[in-house]
Amino acid sequence: MESIEKIKRDTEELTQQIIADRLARGLPEEPPPDFLPVSIAAVLGERLSPLRQVIVKYAKLVSDSGKLITIDVSKFDGYLDDLQLMRYTVEGGVGVGAFAIGLSTCLREIKEISEALSNGKEQGKTPQDATKRLYLSLKLCEDVPSYADAYDCLLDIRFEEQIADARNQYEEYLADEALFQADLAKYREHYESIKHLY
Repeated sequence: MESIEKIKRDTEELTQQIIADRLARGLPEEPPPDFLPVSIAAVLGERLSPLRQVIVKYAKLVSDSGKLITIDVSKFDGYLDDLQLMRYTVEGGVGVGAFAIGLSTCLREIKEISEALSNGKEQGKTPQDATKRLYLSLKLCEDVPSYADAYDCLLDIRFEEQIADARNQYEEYLADEALFQADLAKYREHYESIKHLY
């Protein structure tokens, strides 16, 4: 029982330290709440999931050759922006966040390697370390987000209704690209207006 009480005290102490740090930096006690609907995250996840195969091939090339390899990373920034947005999915739970973090970590790793090689500053980076980091991060993004991730136990409606609502919105987005892009633009704009509060 003593250890449980100690964990509670330590947790409360860490929570207060985090709050004090946020306040010292001029931020509110809590970061803004998540805001992106899982239906948008699911569409983004499907569109971004082919990147996983590119990363697997890149990691295999690095592993097989025993050399760090530079590739064109010019398109990564747009992908990273979408993955950052996915981290704030309302109903997506751990799966959507893990997918976004895993894939964005891989893209950043490849980008860092390519930029270091281009600038002749690859010291400290080894093919073995790069491959290990990529494979570990790939494990996080094995499952592509789905509208079925919509369950939120804090909402006062039944699980089946949450899934049905998310599926209907997801299907609307697939059928109407203009609607999807318009809503995505709204959420991007919202994120830009609050990102300084994280």
